This record gives sequence, C-alpha cells and structure tokens, in this order.
Amino acid sequence: LYENDYVDKIIFTGGKTNGSELAEAVVSKNYAIAHNVPEEDIYIEDRSMVTIENFRFVAEIAELHELTDFLVVSDPLHMKRALQMAEDTGFEAFTSPTTTSEYNSLTTIVPFFFREVGAYMAYSLSIGD
Repeated sequence: LYENDYVDKIIFTGGKTNGSELAEAVVSKNYAIAHNVPEEDIYIEDRSMVTIENFRFVAEIAELHELTDFLVVSDPLHMKRALQMAEDTGFEAFTSPTTTSEYNSLTTIVPFFFREVGAYMAYSLSIGD
C-alpha cells in the first residue's frame, strides 16, 4: 500500500504482549524500515492492548500530525469491528483487509469468526451506554 502510494504515512499499533521484549508496533516499524520504508513516514502507537485502544491512542498521533483519513489494515474477519471503532473514534476510515491470515483453516477460522461476532456485539452494546 505504501509502495503503491495509497498511503503517505503509516501508523503501526500495538503494545507489549505475553512478556514480549518489544511492542508489536516497534516490531512492525523495524520490519518496514528493513523493507525500505523511510523512518520519517512511520509513526507508532505502542501502548494499546486491545483494538479500541489502538484507535484512541492513534487519535492523539493523528491530531499531533494533522492526519485526517485512514486506511485500516487488519485481518478480514476483524475488519467490521475495526472499521466501526475507527469511525466511532471520529476517523474517516477505509479498509484494506489483509490477503493473508493466520486463520486459514476451518479449525482456526470458525473460533475466530465467533470470537469476532461476540466482540462486535459486546462493543455495539457498550457504545449505547
């Protein structure tokens, strides 16, 4: 997406999980730099532990750098909830589901799908409070 000029800047999100030494956002940034993305085009949000925090913390980065529209990249099964959260955070957001996924067989897709359905319903109910 970056190489084809669909985006000018990249914001990687994700904090440290499961005792990791590095935050997910830092690992992603390092990967991008190793693949020729200039560091000045990368921002990181390394505090979030869940999806809604991704967007809340990215909102701070967006305001600081005057970013207004976003291309959300995530697993296809996660995209509906992620897009809803992005829009609820006030972003003009578009989607680009990943073409690969760790959920690639019935034994992994089905549980993740039902997890996402439940998480989407819980989130939808919580924003009504």
